[in-house]
Amino acid sequence: MATAPTVPNFSQYNFELGDRSAVVTKQNGLNAALAQFGNSLAVMTESINDDLTVMEQQKSATQQAAQAGSESAQQAAADRQAVAEDRAHVDQQKQAIDTTAGQVNSHAQQVATDKQTVADNTATATQAAQDAGAAAGASIQAKNDAQALYGDLAAVDAAKSDAQQAATTATQGAQTATEKAQEASELLANAGTAFDKDAQETLTDATPGRLALVGAFGGYGAKLASEQYPLSDVETPPVDIASGRYSFNTAFHTNLPPVEGGATFGTIEVIPLSDSNNRNKLVVRTGAAGHPFEEWERAYIGAGGWVGPWKKVGEAKYRDVVGPDSEPLMSKGAFGLGAKAPIATDYFSSANFNDFNVPDGSYTVAGTWLNGPLGNGNHTGLVEVKGRVFGNQTVQVFRNRSIANSEVYERWGDGANDIWYPWQLVYKQNNIIGTVSQSGGMPTGAVFERDSNSLGTWIKHADGSMTCGGFYSGVVDITTTGFVTAGARRSATITQDYPQPFISTPVIEFTLSYDSTGPNTYFDITACQFTSVNSDIRFGMVFTAPVAVTGAEVRLSWTAFGRWY
Repeated sequence: MATAPTVPNFSQYNFELGDRSAVVTKQNGLNAALAQFGNSLAVMTESINDDLTVMEQQKSATQQAAQAGSESAQQAAADRQAVAEDRAHVDQQKQAIDTTAGQVNSHAQQVATDKQTVADNTATATQAAQDAGAAAGASIQAKNDAQALYGDLAAVDAAKSDAQQAATTATQGAQTATEKAQEASELLANAGTAFDKDAQETLTDATPGRLALVGAFGGYGAKLASEQYPLSDVETPPVDIASGRYSFNTAFHTNLPPVEGGATFGTIEVIPLSDSNNRNKLVVRTGAAGHPFEEWERAYIGAGGWVGPWKKVGEAKYRDVVGPDSEPLMSKGAFGLGAKAPIATDYFSSANFNDFNVPDGSYTVAGTWLNGPLGNGNHTGLVEVKGRVFGNQTVQVFRNRSIANSEVYERWGDGANDIWYPWQLVYKQNNIIGTVSQSGGMPTGAVFERDSNSLGTWIKHADGSMTCGGFYSGVVDITTTGFVTAGARRSATITQDYPQPFISTPVIEFTLSYDSTGPNTYFDITACQFTSVNSDIRFGMVFTAPVAVTGAEVRLSWTAFGRWY
């Protein structure tokens, strides 16, 4: 007997307009439910057809039984009449038998009273006894025949009852079949158009208009994706790839996301982003032994190509959001937080530091870059970006990967007016003292520079000031007159080069150390600047004494104060 299938709740597969993330899942579920429901209807219809065939056979058998019953009833009526007649005949025979028995009894009495007569007529008595026995046997046979007729009548009544019961059963079966056919008709009327559609021939059969099989394209009901992802290089644009879930294996596929632990197999889901067949999102789900399950995704938008690198879907999606609901969650390692800094060229336009559209974060810099603190050329290190929400101030900090100094530079720009201001060196312990330098009056080197050579020592300051100093010792003759007071003497001009040049004449201070001229010491020996030479790179000096001195041993120290730029 056919059993009506339960009508699925098709409303559970409804989806809201624009809910693209659920349309494929719910459409596949709807297709699978329609296919299963159509198959159930087909099974029920076939069962109904079988029931109708059986009922037709039962109906024919019932008709035959009814015909036989009718004939049996007629025969039973005739038999009843015959039995009635036989019964009357039997009654007559019984009466005759009773009469005969009375006669036999009378004869027996006559025989008993008249033994002699019997003896004399033995043959006649014997014949009479035989005739009486035969009459008694005929009476018993008549009684048995009557009882047999009564049994046949009961059989006829039973056959008639069975025929009536069969007819009733056939009528009820026909009524049930009619009701089931009505139910099937109503179910088919509510089933839509899916019941008369062909099903997929394979799990990846994408022929339009066919019903999806359970597990089609790795969908619901399948233990694993139906087939391997068709592109061995996952970097290849996923154009004309049917949506669904596919399996992958690193023995066949390359350019998969950097899964922790190096998982060798998993699934790739293709999710369409529009009606176009060249806008898809790939979702990779996998996990290696001893490592947590990971999910990665990446979008391809046709002419726009891939949208950034693979992005890992973190566990944060299962947790509460910190901040406004409209803001996205941040995964571990995003923008260099909680993991190694990502490659800067994935965020900066054309390896150019002058980009206001870079998200806040830390990035790895390598190779040739434009508008960097080292000019247009090779830059290796890290760059940090931080901007105001108003867009009118963006700060960049570049940390140069230099074994010697590891310089740090910073600058800021006004994105509202598209202006970047010059890079500035950040001073710290390892670059306060070094080589000073400047560009356009702006210091570009160390804060202090201290060094020496054979001419003396110097200290340069980042503000442009410089101090030079040195010593002089020798033997001089102080015998020349002129340019001194009357009676006094002076030495010849002695020149001294500065260890570093000044940009203008500096101020010089002299300190006489000692003089040794024999028994007399002349403490009034002085030194003075001689300005007839190039005062930027050297100076002149003379020694004076109140009297002429030959072979005076002298020593002095000198200090010059000026500017190096």
